Amino acid sequence: MRSIVALALVMASPRLLSAQQVVLQPDPTPVLQPAGLQGLLAPTYDRVFGLALPIGATVTLASDRLILEPRLTYRSRLGTIDPSVQLLMGAPNGIRFEGYAGRGQRTNDAWNYSDLVNSALTLFDGLDTRNYFRSNGGVGRLFGRIDRPGLVLEPFIGGRYEQVSAIAATGNVWSVLGKTDVERIRRVNPLVDDGAIGSALIGAQMHDTSGVVLSRGRVELEQSVSTFSGTTNFTQLTVDARVEFPTFKTQRLHFRAHAIATRGDSVPRARYGYLGGSGTLRVVELEALGGSELLFLETRYLIPIDAVLLPVIGIPVLTLRHAMGAAGVSTLPNLEQEIGAGLGLSALHLDVSTDVARKRGTKVSLGISLD
Repeated sequence: MRSIVALALVMASPRLLSAQQVVLQPDPTPVLQPAGLQGLLAPTYDRVFGLALPIGATVTLASDRLILEPRLTYRSRLGTIDPSVQLLMGAPNGIRFEGYAGRGQRTNDAWNYSDLVNSALTLFDGLDTRNYFRSNGGVGRLFGRIDRPGLVLEPFIGGRYEQVSAIAATGNVWSVLGKTDVERIRRVNPLVDDGAIGSALIGAQMHDTSGVVLSRGRVELEQSVSTFSGTTNFTQLTVDARVEFPTFKTQRLHFRAHAIATRGDSVPRARYGYLGGSGTLRVVELEALGGSELLFLETRYLIPIDAVLLPVIGIPVLTLRHAMGAAGVSTLPNLEQEIGAGLGLSALHLDVSTDVARKRGTKVSLGISLD
C-alpha cells in the first residue's frame, strides 16, 4: 500500500510543480495598452500654445526592454494635433537609450519651474515663466549608469536634429488673473530664426542622497554640426545644479545654480536662455534678460517656525533669500543682485524682494514651491 501511495506522489509531483510555476509567474506585460490614465497623459497650459492635451499608447516589446509611446497632442490655441513618439530601449537601471521624434514645442527655460507649477501659474495668474519655439525633429541619448549607495551617476552621449520656427503669442489664451497684462498672459514671445540645427550631445546627470547633503545636477555640452544661413556652428555648455543641507536644528540651506556658456559668432536664437520674474530675478521684468550667455545663483535659508502648527497646512516656513544673475548675447553683463524674505504655508509662499542697487524698487509676489 505504501509503495502505491509513493508511486502516486512521484507521478503527481511534476504536475503539481508545473501548476505552481504557472501561478508564481507574473502576467506578461501587454504588447499594446493605453498610456497614462486610460490613454490620457499629463496636460500642460501656457500662454503660447494654450492647453496641450496629449493622448497616447504604450507598445512593449522584447521582454519589456523596448518601449514605444506614440502620442497625439492637441494644442488648443493653434487648433492643431502634433504627432510624436518616445522610445526607451534597455534596462531602466542599466545602459539604456532614450529617444524622441515628432512635431511639438520646445523651451530652454524649463529648469526654473516644473511643467505642473508653470501650468498652474499660467492658468491662475497669467504668469508663464517660459519662452517657446516650434521644433520638428528628434533627439536621442545613450545613458550609462554608475550606482553607489545613495548615489546615481548617468553619463550620456547623443544627438539632436530639429527644424526650428518662431511662434508668436497673441494674447488669446485665458487666465483667471492678468488677462490683459502685457507682462503676463499677453507677454510677447521672443522670436527665433527659422531653420535646421544638427548637433552632437555629451554630458552627465547625478543624484546624491548618500549623506546629509542632498544634491542633483546635470551638465550637457552641445556641439553643432550643421546650422542654417545667417548663423554659425556653436559650442554650448549648460549646467544646472541643486544642493540642500541642514544647518541648525530644523533649518536648512538651499543653493541653486544655472548657467549657459556659448562659443560662436552668430548663435541661433533657439539656443538663448532667459532670466527675470517669478522664480529667478523677481524685481526684473519677466524673462527680460536673455542671450547665449547666462548665469543665475540663488541661496535660500529656510527657517521652520516650529512653535506654530496649523491644521492641514502644517508648519509655516520663513525664508531668507539672495539671488544674482545676468544674461546677454556673446558676453555676460554685470550681475543683477536682489535680497528678499518670504513666508511659506505648505506649497504657497509670499515673498518680498528688492534689488541691492535700489534701482528697480521692491516687489511683492505670491509663488508656488514643490521642492
